[in-house]
Amino acid sequence: MPPNKEWTTALNEIAVTFNESSPVMGALGRFEERIQAQGGHDNEDLLHLIEAMMAELGIGYAGLDREFLLRPFRPNPNSSQS
Repeated sequence: MPPNKEWTTALNEIAVTFNESSPVMGALGRFEERIQAQGGHDNEDLLHLIEAMMAELGIGYAGLDREFLLRPFRPNPNSSQS
């Protein structure tokens, strides 16, 4: 299944935002290589990319397990928050 527009846009924004970060750009390159070679990504590659971005931003992730990082946030559309 091809990636949706939002996913592709987000990946392209990583390159723009972190273009001076060798660790992030390396992780993004490995992630892209895997997609090109296998037609999809490996969660381990995605985790390395997320962890590289968090480290570059100075955001600690020691208290977050890797499974948490892979779970997408999906707000409840039926929520009654104002």
